[in-house]
Amino acid sequence: MSEIFIKSNDLSLGYSNQIVIKGMNLNLFDEKNYQIIGKNGAGKTTLMNFISSNFDGTNFESKVDRLKISVNQISSTPTLIYDLTLEENLNYFTSDSSISTEDKLNVVFKYIPRDYLDEKVKNFSSGMIRRVELSIIEIKNPSVFCIDEPLNFLDSEGVSLLTNLIKNRSSSSKCNILSSQEFIKLDDVDFEVIDLDENTASEINNVFGGNTGNTPEETISQLQNQLSVDRSGNEKISGGKPHVMRSSGKFTTPSL
Repeated sequence: MSEIFIKSNDLSLGYSNQIVIKGMNLNLFDEKNYQIIGKNGAGKTTLMNFISSNFDGTNFESKVDRLKISVNQISSTPTLIYDLTLEENLNYFTSDSSISTEDKLNVVFKYIPRDYLDEKVKNFSSGMIRRVELSIIEIKNPSVFCIDEPLNFLDSEGVSLLTNLIKNRSSSSKCNILSSQEFIKLDDVDFEVIDLDENTASEINNVFGGNTGNTPEETISQLQNQLSVDRSGNEKISGGKPHVMRSSGKFTTPSL
C-alpha cells in the first residue's frame, strides 16, 4: 500500500534569510511519479535536494514528517570519479547492492558497450556518463529516484533507456521524481505535477498527444539543443558545490 514518505503542510526552504520556497503543501507518496517544473530560480534543485535529504540550507522551522526509505538523486551536472574506470566506478557506487557482479555487469551493458568497462571515465562523453549513472540507479533500485533535467546529455536512444527505466520502476511501485523547466512526456507513465511557478500540484495522464508538455518531435529537438549546450550553462547546486549523485542520509562527493 502506498505511503506518504514526505509530508509538510507549510514547507519553506531557503538559504540564510532568503526564502526560495514559501508555505508549500507537500505530500509525496512512495508509489507515485512526480515532475517538479518551474523557471530558473524557482527552487527546483532546492526542492529536489530537500526530498533526497541533501538540502544544506534552512527550512525555517517547517514541520516535516519523513519516512526512512532509500532515495537516490542524479543532478543536472554529470559526475562519476573521472580517474577511475567504468568498472571501478561501478564497484564504488554499488558496493551496498546485494546482486552479483555478473548481474551488475549485465545491467551496465544495456546502457554502455562492454568495450568501455576498463576505460577511464574521464574519456567518456557527457551522454555516456549519464548512461552509467542511469545503470547505477537500476542496480541500486532505490525506493525513490530523483533526477534533475533528465534529458540532459541523452540522445534519442538514451531517452528510450531512461523511459524504460522509469516505466519499469513505476510498474514495480517505485517512486520517480523528475525536475525540469517544462513538463516532459514519457510514454505510458503518469505523473503528478508540482508547478513551482504557481506552487500548485495537479495530476496528468501522460500519453502522446494532448496539450501538456512536448510532443515526441519537440522532445528530440530539445535533446539536440541540449546536447550542444556547454556544461557551464546547466543549473548548479546551491553554493556551486560539485555534489551531484547523492543518497538519502549521506553527503559525500560523489555519492549515490
